[in-house]
Amino acid sequence: MQLAAFLQFLRYEKRYSEHSCRAYATDLRQFNAFLKERYELEEAKAVNLGILRSWLVELMQQGRASSTIHRKASSLQRYFKFLMQEGQLKENPMQALQLPKKKAALPHFLAEQQLAKLFSGPYFEADFPGQRDRLMLQLFYHTGMRRAELLGLRWTDWDQGLEQLRILGKGQKMRIIPILPQLNTALTNFKTLAQEELPNFDPKGLIILNDQGQAPYPKWVYNKVRQYLGLVTTQEERSPHSLRHSFATHLSNQGADLQAIKLLLGHSSLAATQVYTHNSLEQLKKVYAQSHPKAKKKK
Repeated sequence: MQLAAFLQFLRYEKRYSEHSCRAYATDLRQFNAFLKERYELEEAKAVNLGILRSWLVELMQQGRASSTIHRKASSLQRYFKFLMQEGQLKENPMQALQLPKKKAALPHFLAEQQLAKLFSGPYFEADFPGQRDRLMLQLFYHTGMRRAELLGLRWTDWDQGLEQLRILGKGQKMRIIPILPQLNTALTNFKTLAQEELPNFDPKGLIILNDQGQAPYPKWVYNKVRQYLGLVTTQEERSPHSLRHSFATHLSNQGADLQAIKLLLGHSSLAATQVYTHNSLEQLKKVYAQSHPKAKKKK
């Protein structure tokens, strides 16, 4: 499989993030291992619909979630399309493969009261690590940014006067996000603290650094967020994406325009944003059931 060339194509021509490239590489290497073990094949040119169906059956027998299967199939679809563009294949064998129905997964989010408790409670120390952790969670919840976007956020991306952040998103797409005065103040205060505490403070450097003043790993960010969210919720899903979902859901609940939420999140399609209307509809149903005279009638 011409995996190296494909990953180079994704990274430098399509400008995919490192996270996305790693996900593609993992999916394709696993498929390559399946080809070698089951069919003793190393060339994607020999893959046909029968092989793809047996691969699909194996994934289902392993108990893989439908969302995982769809993601892996999407990786193969993109890879075979690349091979066609390179003249390695005449047709994409994925076109005729029927996938299991994908369950609509609703986003996991925290209630507004839970996050208000987190940010108003005595959970963050006044020192550099404590205030950094607080700012990190504020950035996630106040802007809806992704973990990779936070890890790449620099002081030069913050416009204090205009109260806005410049975020480099998926596919190297840039977007500008307005921020509330309290987040602007939090950034101002933290920058002052960082200048005092970090001997090698870089005014053009990353905003979020670990305790050693270095760029943190994605898992470090995940663990921090999970730790703090565990103080106000018992739900299993406690990740940076939970705060992104909370940001979008709370905006939707307050009547924000769906197109505006799409732009703030950096979604390329409105369909990806529409999932957040579900929670707003559920809230409306609850209000309706409690308020409508017919609904209040005893059965």
